[in-house]
Amino acid sequence: MNQQSNPINGSEIKFGFWPQGSWPGEYKTLQTNTFTIDALPDIANTVEDVLKHEQSNDNWLYPPIVNTQEKRSKDGHCPKVAASAFALPQTHVLKCNQGAIDPQLAHFIIAVLGLLVGLRLIPKGWNHFYRAAIRVGTLSDLVCSNSGIEAVLNQAEHFWLTNPSPEVQKNIFGAIHWQLFSHSYQHEFEEFSALYTVLDTCWKLHCDISGQGRVNHSKRAQELACHYGIPVPSWASTRQENGREECDISTLRNEFVHEGRYAGEPIGFAYPNTYTPDLPVQMKAFNCRLILSLLGIRCEYNGTEVNTRSSHALGLHSINPESEAG
Repeated sequence: MNQQSNPINGSEIKFGFWPQGSWPGEYKTLQTNTFTIDALPDIANTVEDVLKHEQSNDNWLYPPIVNTQEKRSKDGHCPKVAASAFALPQTHVLKCNQGAIDPQLAHFIIAVLGLLVGLRLIPKGWNHFYRAAIRVGTLSDLVCSNSGIEAVLNQAEHFWLTNPSPEVQKNIFGAIHWQLFSHSYQHEFEEFSALYTVLDTCWKLHCDISGQGRVNHSKRAQELACHYGIPVPSWASTRQENGREECDISTLRNEFVHEGRYAGEPIGFAYPNTYTPDLPVQMKAFNCRLILSLLGIRCEYNGTEVNTRSSHALGLHSINPESEAG
């Protein structure tokens, strides 16, 4: 994925893949302070083609099988492998209501929209590397109405414009991008690595926004949960161990990063059943609540437990106009 090569046509960017027809209020235009988001005229045919594709199942489209460029030396045969990058057709267009489009802001808004509808939405010219979600809600436990989406997108734009630091902007985009990308992995240890990176990026954003000082890894998830009103997951709850504070998530992280182990064994040889059997699912839910909180969104969703597989409505309370922690 190369952000510098994205084709931009004046004041609009095409993006996808979003089968908006499976969402309440089919093909409704979304309107924000700066952007208008519309379905492309051929969206129905595009969605049908993708959902019926031979590489798709109910929720995912898998990479196409292609001939590798490396031939066998003796007979010249090219083995067939899964493509290392592939694209899905665009379903929507984002238009700037006035003037030329700011590509970085537009890409950020598209990423936030993807977080809200549970899909990794990407502009034309970008790629998927592994499997790609093709059903609304696949990548999130959040249910959000069209009016809720518009409110969150407006706040996301406000956050972006009132935090002009390139570091903050890159980190918030990176957190959302990697949160959605993490679902494309199929091995739990890969998901854990990606999701902890998102959690750590959110901690850095929290520090930059709120002025929070240095805190050890063992306390970070619990501190974030308490600060933003997110129920503290069991794996984030700290305890005294060998004279210092520890928690399950930091123990897993330290072994993973420093010792090449996951759940006490070499990476790939064990699952953390002694901690939480569905840890990646809970981490995804926790990170999603955390990202919305960092953007200044105050809603019922952020206060729901992460140890369920249920979906939760946004339940918007208010928008924090200062986009600030606390």
